[in-house]
Amino acid sequence: MEIVKNDFFIIGAPKCGTTTIHEVMARSGKFNLPSLKELHFFSYPEVADSYYSYEIKNNICKTMNEYEQAFTNNQLPKVDNSPSYLYNHVSAKRIYEYNPNAQVIAILREPVSRSLSHYLMDVRLGFIDLPFEEALEDRLFYKEYVLNSKYCEGLNVFEEQFGANFHVFLFEDLFIKSDLSELKRLGRVFDNESLFVSMNKFHANKFAAPRFKKILKKYRNCELCMDVFKWIPEGVKVLIKKVFYNSKNTDKPEMMAEKELLKEVFKEDWQGVQLFLNRKL
Repeated sequence: MEIVKNDFFIIGAPKCGTTTIHEVMARSGKFNLPSLKELHFFSYPEVADSYYSYEIKNNICKTMNEYEQAFTNNQLPKVDNSPSYLYNHVSAKRIYEYNPNAQVIAILREPVSRSLSHYLMDVRLGFIDLPFEEALEDRLFYKEYVLNSKYCEGLNVFEEQFGANFHVFLFEDLFIKSDLSELKRLGRVFDNESLFVSMNKFHANKFAAPRFKKILKKYRNCELCMDVFKWIPEGVKVLIKKVFYNSKNTDKPEMMAEKELLKEVFKEDWQGVQLFLNRKL
């Protein structure tokens, strides 16, 4: 049987709106999407060096056969949405060798905002209960919060590999400003200019403060618990999440000291991004 190659790759970065984009595409019914949003096939095995060990063990495709079987409707354009690819630069060569004609999309976010959003997500999900600066002393948290926000090298590698088929967008344009011209430009990459025009109606992964941090931490360290949770009906999962998270009248922590620290950390790389985009940000 002839393998139908992926048409599109959304390569990240994490916490830059890729889940919302996935939901919009899924609702359209016009794309061949895997049942699991993130396959991370072209960044494996490097991506396995992570504290997201359960997710990697159970969700990531490790062979080409597994990868191809994740897509069930080859009559529609196939989309791989794996935000580990931008940081894992070797992914560019692997994707190119798989399909040199693929369209590759990167979405960037102001790096301080992206870094702290990633940290707060991990706090919410029970992956970490350390203060931010202490977390950065751990190389795995440092990779997720800092290195994933340094975009320059990945941008250059993917542009060199894919040329005009490499498209870069900003989270702020798509999700904060709802810039119509940029939303249409993103749609045109997928041959559907209006696809994302109403994307501001969707907002995945909203911030919600965890109520029981110690219980969440124990849950994350218990594979049996997570195995059982997978089989719970979706309606019951929603009720459980309402108990564990406070999503009403919850403001994100300001984290002013952390923001000042990160501004210096990202200053040089962010200047490089602006040169790459030929745009003052």
